[in-house]
Amino acid sequence: MSDPTSSTGQCLNCNATLTGNYCQECGQSAKIKRLTFREAIDDFFSSTFALEGPLLFTLKSLILNPGRMFREFISGRRKTYYKPIAFFIVLTAIYLIVKALIDYDPLEGEFRQADENAHPRVIKFKEAARYMVTHINNIMLIFVFSIGINLKLFFSKRYNLTEYLIISFYIIGVYILFATGVMIVDKFLFSTSKVFIFSFLALYIIYSSATLFQSKSFLAYFKYLLVAVLSIALYMTAGFALSYLIVTL
Repeated sequence: MSDPTSSTGQCLNCNATLTGNYCQECGQSAKIKRLTFREAIDDFFSSTFALEGPLLFTLKSLILNPGRMFREFISGRRKTYYKPIAFFIVLTAIYLIVKALIDYDPLEGEFRQADENAHPRVIKFKEAARYMVTHINNIMLIFVFSIGINLKLFFSKRYNLTEYLIISFYIIGVYILFATGVMIVDKFLFSTSKVFIFSFLALYIIYSSATLFQSKSFLAYFKYLLVAVLSIALYMTAGFALSYLIVTL
């Protein structure tokens, strides 16, 4: 894929005619380069404490046609959409605030106290599970890398790893928003299954992949399914392993 650079001609964000270093219509820089880790980190520091940006439009796009939004953002239409890392941080913050306000414990009734007669390793497993849930905002970053790595593994020629990680931040952001709603339902209405949340994520990964790559063949959908299943499996394995290591040390 060629670099989405543009120093003359039309703005890659709004298609307005460029006459300088910045678009006179939307303000985006005339020089847009292919996404790199450095640019992602720069976006992180410039957006972490900033809430400006078309958040609702981004959410709408992620629901109606996430693949088209991913392609447009990667191709240079950056001003239109909310920054991916900021999107992830804002929704994670909302999740943590709501969780604290309603005093929600996803493991309520489970692993509350380790059985004194249980094997020490079983006790550590329970402590690791508790740690993973308590520090979910940090563990969730593993999910981002899990999806990005699997997308790169199965669709290596389409985009680079950084671009897949950018896509993953958006996908996990939607997942966190859904989990926030489920948390409220679980607290005040009726109990929900953890399988339900992961099933939503798997379906959303498949849906996002299908709209991104626009291939409807059986092989393509099989790959979408593998990306979803392997991403969740890698997250659960790596997240729990890290949690177990932390509580063991």
